[in-house]
Amino acid sequence: SFSELVHHSFNWDAARDLHLIWQKFFILISSGDKISSIHFYQVIFYIINVILFCYILKQLQFNNEIILIISVASLFFPAYSEVVLWIHAFTMVVVSTLFFLIFAIFQVLILKKKNKKKILKFNILSIIFLLLTWFTYEQSIFVAFLIALIVNYINLKKKIITKKFFNICIFAYGLLVLVFSIYKLSS
Repeated sequence: SFSELVHHSFNWDAARDLHLIWQKFFILISSGDKISSIHFYQVIFYIINVILFCYILKQLQFNNEIILIISVASLFFPAYSEVVLWIHAFTMVVVSTLFFLIFAIFQVLILKKKNKKKILKFNILSIIFLLLTWFTYEQSIFVAFLIALIVNYINLKKKIITKKFFNICIFAYGLLVLVFSIYKLSS
């Protein structure tokens, strides 16, 4: 049952509370041959991740030829190699990477905005996707904090945000990392 799944996921592996829930969801929507269906979803999500990564590169004004080379390399020589095709890795690695890439897209959008309210809105959306990432698979804890630090520092240097706004953002991200780390250790 779903309640047993939630209970099991909270006791299964520290701080990977959403992993089994995502897995259960994809099993439920799969057709008769569940293994083939899940592998199909893996490939779809993997391609979506490559497209999102290319979108990030485009937003950062990388050359189209470089983006093409990176996208082909990403599609045919995945960073996780065969792991990306393991069924249990689908929701941990591929789905958490999807959430992380969405977090990164919001961070890139923060770089492009000049309006503090939009920057605040994108930081809040970033935090939501960051939490989805971490509670699915905690692989990006430190790098996410560094990205948020760098993006907000660039905006501070461009005088788009104030030092107070910068300190609040970095405090919020730092507090998230600390609270999540304590939660993970206590789990």
